[in-house]
Amino acid sequence: MTMIADETNKYAREVIPPEKLTKWLDVSVQEMYAYLGFNFLMDLNPKLSVNDYWRKDPIYHYSPISDRISRDRFRNIKASAFREQLHSGSSY
Repeated sequence: MTMIADETNKYAREVIPPEKLTKWLDVSVQEMYAYLGFNFLMDLNPKLSVNDYWRKDPIYHYSPISDRISRDRFRNIKASAFREQLHSGSSY
């Protein structure tokens, strides 16, 4: 998981234009585990859009995710997670 977090950070810093990410902070190993867990939770409680998990409407709102990570942070990690590994052909 350390390698995945490192590669995610590397990709975010080197490849994604700054204007496409809102204030990038390096992802930690713990945060990477949490990000993966959030994806599992999303599979168990599907919504029409990823943004729905952060909506204020109680029909859509999903506090197990929205109370632990901001929508923008989730989207930033999603934009850079695993990309370097896919492009370089690396395997884990």
